[in-house]
Amino acid sequence: MTSYTPNVFELVAPSSFLFISAMFSSSQLLELFVVLCTADHYRYAFSKIGDASAHARLKSGPVRPDSMPTRLSVLITPLQGFTHFIVPTIYIFSVLSVGFHQPQWMHSLALPDVVNGVQLEGLWKNAVRVLACVASIALQTLSDYAFEHLDDQFHPIGRREKSRVIQTGPYAWVRHPLYALSLLQAALWCLMFWSYAPLLAVLATAAIFVVKIRIEEEAMLRDEAIKEEYCAYMIKVPAKLVPHVW
Repeated sequence: MTSYTPNVFELVAPSSFLFISAMFSSSQLLELFVVLCTADHYRYAFSKIGDASAHARLKSGPVRPDSMPTRLSVLITPLQGFTHFIVPTIYIFSVLSVGFHQPQWMHSLALPDVVNGVQLEGLWKNAVRVLACVASIALQTLSDYAFEHLDDQFHPIGRREKSRVIQTGPYAWVRHPLYALSLLQAALWCLMFWSYAPLLAVLATAAIFVVKIRIEEEAMLRDEAIKEEYCAYMIKVPAKLVPHVW
């Protein structure tokens, strides 16, 4: 279904890491690592969406215009992409502009170094940031799992010509697992950047998903071919994003 795209770490030779480590301080190396992990998310997201769209178009046809009846239906996906990527984009360019240091304005939005009265030493804080980066890369495996089950039904918001209801894999737990993973990634950026700024993206993206999910599900319920099956699916899997919550 999809072609393999190497991540940014596979494109850098081990000898290059030795050269880089000799050029930068430990704090700069950490920011470099975070920047690379963030850039890898861009690589993954755009390549995966491109491959999934092409595969779905080939097997299930284009998105039907009648399933996107309002201007909001057309605009909401680009708006979602903007809110998802704006903070990491600002982070990358800000860090690059000052030589892999966090700029002063980011320090004013930094997460606290004291948790429950316990001072987080630099080593522990850095370890949390590194683990968040690793978790960000690991999310790609979960996304692959969701895309595998979504198969030829991927779409920005409308319905394909050959429409069907996906109920397997993560879709047996929540109705919109890719949206849940998107919010989780945005939350991980808080730890990766050690900043409150991504919380704004989490809240904005969550608000967009509330609207987008309603539009998507209304389109499914208007689809004569699947509406009865989707009604039964909504009863079987009541959670939209978080099991037993919403």
